[in-house]
Amino acid sequence: MAQFYISEYNVYYATFPFRGRIRERYVRTSDGIKVLTVDRRALGDTAMHKHLIAHGLGHHFLHQGNHCHLHTLYLDKQEVEAEQFAAVLLVPPGVLRSEDGWTPRKIALRCRVPTNVAARRFRIMERVGM
Repeated sequence: MAQFYISEYNVYYATFPFRGRIRERYVRTSDGIKVLTVDRRALGDTAMHKHLIAHGLGHHFLHQGNHCHLHTLYLDKQEVEAEQFAAVLLVPPGVLRSEDGWTPRKIALRCRVPTNVAARRFRIMERVGM
């Protein structure tokens, strides 16, 4: 199991062989321990691995408590917020300012992120700007 401490964010990171639809889990205990666990299967897919870490950090920065990312539709408001955080973190405004004519596919290729993350970032850019 890969594991390390992200001291900058006071979060422990680990991989775990999740089964089923769970891909990421963020836990904040009552005594202040914070753990971000990512599905070990994501290690073989750099784009997905980056996405799951960024999504978990979205929960760390935006929400209190425990959250998990399922490989399905995002129904919960906090899951949507974590996805938006991940999209902007992985595709920062500076990248989008670097050229015109962005499409979700171009964003995914340039930033090495999953296409659904690139599509979300593209919609954010269209709606509110960079």
